[in-house]
Amino acid sequence: MTRYSLMMMAALVMLLLQACQPNVDDYTYLVVEGVTPARTWSDGSCEVAVVADSITEFIVSGKGLHDSNITLESIQINGNPLHFEVPGDSLSSPIVRGEWGEVEYLTPTPPYTLRFRIEPNPGPQARTINFIFGNMHGYSYVTIFQPAMLPVSSIDTPNDALPVSLF
Repeated sequence: MTRYSLMMMAALVMLLLQACQPNVDDYTYLVVEGVTPARTWSDGSCEVAVVADSITEFIVSGKGLHDSNITLESIQINGNPLHFEVPGDSLSSPIVRGEWGEVEYLTPTPPYTLRFRIEPNPGPQARTINFIFGNMHGYSYVTIFQPAMLPVSSIDTPNDALPVSLF
């Protein structure tokens, strides 16, 4: 083979290899802003631990070729599904609200941007809130872990009931 043929073959192989590499923008994934996830996955799914005694707000949007297909499909609080309806033309109020917090659309048309507000958890039980997003290729999740604030009366104990230090 001539030197020219070898160069042409090498260039063709390089083009084929580059064409076979996936483009990250061809995939659709979540972008979560305003909180620091404890764990993340390649589709943007994440787990976030928040404190019990303050409000936590964050924003979720989609990124990639099919970002307009990302929608909030369901919400579960400690495994119990919440019913909500996606608003029509009016985005003036949250789509769902409860003692746990609220979700509202910030954009009226796709690609959507959603604001999440998680309220303090004054109750005696920890909360796990699962936000499940659908897209063209499957589902992505944002899972919030929030501990409970213990009632003050539960820590009132007589002095003789306190543990004795061994040191």
